[in-house]
Parts: sequence; C-alpha cells; structure tokens
Amino acid sequence: SSGINAEWPLRPGSGITKILRLLCGPPQLKSSFQEEKSFIFRLSKCQFDNNQPNDFQILQTIYKSLTGTSLDCDRYGSHWQEIGFQGNDPATDLRGTGMLSLVCILYLCLEHSTLAHRLHQISVNEEQGFPLAVFMINITRMVLVALRNGHLNKFCNKRYGVLPVFMDTFAALANEHYRIWTSERKTIADSGNVLQHLEDKVKSSGACAALLTPHCPKSIPSASPKQRTDLNFADIFQHEESGQGSSWKFNHESSPKKGSKKSGKYAM
Repeated sequence: SSGINAEWPLRPGSGITKILRLLCGPPQLKSSFQEEKSFIFRLSKCQFDNNQPNDFQILQTIYKSLTGTSLDCDRYGSHWQEIGFQGNDPATDLRGTGMLSLVCILYLCLEHSTLAHRLHQISVNEEQGFPLAVFMINITRMVLVALRNGHLNKFCNKRYGVLPVFMDTFAALANEHYRIWTSERKTIADSGNVLQHLEDKVKSSGACAALLTPHCPKSIPSASPKQRTDLNFADIFQHEESGQGSSWKFNHESSPKKGSKKSGKYAM
C-alpha cells in the first residue's frame, strides 16, 4: 500500500472538515455581522441597471472625481476608457462583481481622493499606464474572496462591522498597488505579477492582518473635507440597527422628491 489516504482531501462539507476549520481556520464571524456579509455578496451580484438613476450617478461621480471635470458625460462612449474601463460601456466590465466594484471605486474617490487621483495620474502615464477601473474591479474580487474564506473575520469582529472593513481592505490593496507600481516602475507588461502580488496580500488571515494593521484607517491618503462631490455614501446606503444586529440597504434610486411616497431603498 502506498499509504495515501484516498479520502484526502476531505470533502468541504464533511463533519471532520468543519471541526478542522473551527480548530485551525480563521475565527468565526459574529452572528450579528452575518447579514452584513450576505449584503456584500448580494451587492456583488446586483448588476448595473440603466433604469435606476443612482447607478449612472455613481458612474458620473467616479468619472468627475478622477478626471476633475465638472461636466456631465454620456452613458456610452470612449470617455470611459479614460478611467480604465475596457470599452464604451462600463457595465460590461462589471459582470463579475456587479455594483460592488462601482461602490468600492466610489469609496476610494470620496474617502481617499488623494490616492484615487494619484492612481489615475499614473494610469494615464504614457510609459506606465494601465486600465485603472479594470484593476480596481480585480481588487474588489480579491477582497470578496478573502471575505468568503473568512480571512477578514478577525478584523470585522474586533472593529466595527463587515462593510467598513471590506472597504478599508480594498483601499489598502489599492494603496499597495500604487506603491509597487510607482516605486518599482511597473508597466502594463507587469500586470500579471502585480495582481498576483496583491492577491497574496489577502490570501490568509495573517496576510490580511499584515496588510491592514499599518495601513488602516489613517495612513492611507484621505479626501480633503472641503472637496465637493456629487454623491456620498449616505445617498446610496442605509444602515439600520436592530435587536438582531446591523443591516444595510442599497439605494438603487436617487432620493425621492418631497411628497413622494416611494423610498427608493431596496434591501439587498
């Protein structure tokens, strides 16, 4: 006999696997945060909707923030490639992580605008340019995988919930992307290696701790309090506290006009 156990690796759903995960794996997420975690995954499956005004407003705000223009832009056109989408319709790049990617990019623009502007500047550099939006979508996917695998549980439990930790992790990876791209003078030919480097930063609970501890929340360049933006998180999120814990709703639509009975807020 070769001594190799034919039952190894263990089936993911087996009882022994669950016991090993409890003993050796990441800490369990507090039950009060489970709905918040589920919200993020549902948001990642929520696709861009042309019939929902806020979806395009998020896109507009990202475009204006990164380019510095005050002019509105069309829903379709080559201008979207200026901020790193691959074609004339940004929605086609969002199929993998849905509206979650746009919300993460919006967060970067509103809460860490200095970093967002630096990233955009280097992304349009003739020698070191790269598709910024595509990279940010990939980073969103990396953080989503880390959340699914429980690597962010320790921070979520110790700090203030799942969504803020998710966004902080996204910003920390974006910051690391900027650091390595500029300090090592990376080019588009290095994209694969850079993405792998970023993925390694969230491949385990220990890696996430090493990433987040020095970077979050104060050492990442933040937005100027005087900066004007067309949209803020209060416009698109509603946070509720109850006896069962905290929950979030994603507001697809713009705020209702006075006298309107429609709230425009949908539980995700």
